[in-house]
Amino acid sequence: PDLSTWSASADVESVCSTIGIDLPAEDMLKLCDRMQLGPASLSDDKKTLSVTVPVTRSDIMHEVDIIEDIAIAYGFNNIERTVPVSHRAGKELAINQLTDLLRYEVSRQGYMEILSLGLCSKAENFELLNREDDGSAVVLSNPKTIEFEVVRTSLIPGMLKTLACNLS
Repeated sequence: PDLSTWSASADVESVCSTIGIDLPAEDMLKLCDRMQLGPASLSDDKKTLSVTVPVTRSDIMHEVDIIEDIAIAYGFNNIERTVPVSHRAGKELAINQLTDLLRYEVSRQGYMEILSLGLCSKAENFELLNREDDGSAVVLSNPKTIEFEVVRTSLIPGMLKTLACNLS
């Protein structure tokens, strides 16, 4: 295993704008040291913060991870809450409105919607349905459990499993 440290950097201006605070770059160095991202240093123009990421901090992958750690060390409760300025009114997409209307109308007719998982066992997908395994199902190479080893090829196993769980 590679146990060496590596360097990552974040733009000082990005840190301030993302968190929403005006924090001196020198204070950012102290906060990085507090979060075990040290030794931290500033570039000559004091616009870029460089940190040393130890092997124990595998969660640090991008600039935003450094920004998040600075915000945690600063204290979320110390950050003033503000409503972001937006020049656009949010609204639902037309396709979402249509699907919501369809769901509503179909449910008024007495039907129910089932949201089942996309993974199931080989037994549920083939054997319990008395179907032959024709190799059409995508098989996971390293399933965590036997219940989730193939991608379903039909909606029927999920519906039957939901029905069985709700009847008992």
